[in-house]
Amino acid sequence: MPRKYAVLHQFVVDLDRLLTEAESAFSNLQQAATPAQPEILALFRPIHSLKGICGMVEDSKLLVRAFHLFEDALPPLLPVRSAKNPPKSNWIPAGEATFKMAREVEQIIRMKLDLWKRLGADENESRGLVVSFLNGGTEEKVWIPITGLVGLATREKSGPAVAFATVGDSAGCVEYLLIGEVAEGIIALNFTSILSSGTRLDAVQGGVPYSFKEWWSAYQKKSGQTRARRAA
Repeated sequence: MPRKYAVLHQFVVDLDRLLTEAESAFSNLQQAATPAQPEILALFRPIHSLKGICGMVEDSKLLVRAFHLFEDALPPLLPVRSAKNPPKSNWIPAGEATFKMAREVEQIIRMKLDLWKRLGADENESRGLVVSFLNGGTEEKVWIPITGLVGLATREKSGPAVAFATVGDSAGCVEYLLIGEVAEGIIALNFTSILSSGTRLDAVQGGVPYSFKEWWSAYQKKSGQTRARRAA
């Protein structure tokens, strides 16, 4: 299994396991009239581990602060006497919101993994898609690595709402390919069709020499030069 796919797949397995453990401990803590140190520790441990693993994956880095704030809101570990009758108005809503957010992030990552798997990334990480789109009325063709895809969004769900920029003429397009392989963030690409799948070499031999990342870099440079001329 390719490394990038395998790392994200294992992360989701660990995330689900730790979330399940934390959610169970959270439920037990809520039901305790006077939380004891073992009950509090049972929740602290998976939360602390979740902070660690979420900081290692780009898709889940926003969860690190959420878990940190939740951890700060929990009843204190020491001295144990100070944990008696903790103010539940603080840590229960914090926990509920944090777990809801974490499960939503997990679902998004699972959707991305499912997309990658259906496109063959679990077998060969060098595989990609040759995609066509119109830019200023001119047809462009680029190769996009499967593991560079974040997902597919319809216009109703608004790809641009979660993207750094929208690229390609929108006329006649009802879906966006969400691409996450550029430094600026997620790009929503108005594509006209997916022409083929294969490796980068396959694309080059088929007359498509540029990856989307290369095309985007050239497009940004050209756009910057145009803006500079207009400002002059």
